[in-house]
Amino acid sequence: MIKWHKLNKLCRGGLQMIYPWHCVVCGLMAEQGICSHCLPLLPRTQHVCQRCGLPLIAAHSEVCGQCLAKPPYVDHIFAPFWFLPPLDRLIIDYKYHQRWENLSLLATLFAQYCPPPVASSQIIAMPSHAQRVRQRGFNAVYELLKAIRKRMIFTHSFAHVARIRHTEAQTGMRREQRQHNMRNAFALKKDFQTQHVIIFDDVVTTGATVNELAHTIKRAGVERVDVWALARTVK
Repeated sequence: MIKWHKLNKLCRGGLQMIYPWHCVVCGLMAEQGICSHCLPLLPRTQHVCQRCGLPLIAAHSEVCGQCLAKPPYVDHIFAPFWFLPPLDRLIIDYKYHQRWENLSLLATLFAQYCPPPVASSQIIAMPSHAQRVRQRGFNAVYELLKAIRKRMIFTHSFAHVARIRHTEAQTGMRREQRQHNMRNAFALKKDFQTQHVIIFDDVVTTGATVNELAHTIKRAGVERVDVWALARTVK
């Protein structure tokens, strides 16, 4: 039996084959889902800290003062965009309103700007608790990573880690609250056969979630944990 979200995805995909693409931002005709006028409006990240992905103040530095003083468990965050208009709306509409036409565009944009991963690295998707997946009807991060995998070559896994505690929604929480909320939320189900793991998530907000997962992975003996995300929230 086909789940409703898969049927929704198939129907939207079929309509897209019949009707021409339109820009998901302005509605004008566009072959790839976004027109040449709106593409430069997407908020690209520039001159950011290599550890946390937030803007740097010093012109020639690579790591911010906070990460130097208290290094996170995450070694590097790559996010090509800020979570700002109009990109934030594309992600929200895909994630919470099942706008499947946005999935293809988001995957294409990420693959266009993402550097190729190290051959020995293992990419994993940020796990969601089963209860949250049932509430939404699908796993947005898993679907996005699978779409990116069609555009890039890398080794990925959905079986190494699990979210073992159903955490509260973190919207509106301060950094300290998010850190407490995510404590002991993850567990490894399978040992890694590499010393370099990349966590993929759709949006990094304060970094508390990816940092807690990186902590769990490093406790299992992995030396380096990076993060790929489509967007990063600006403080």
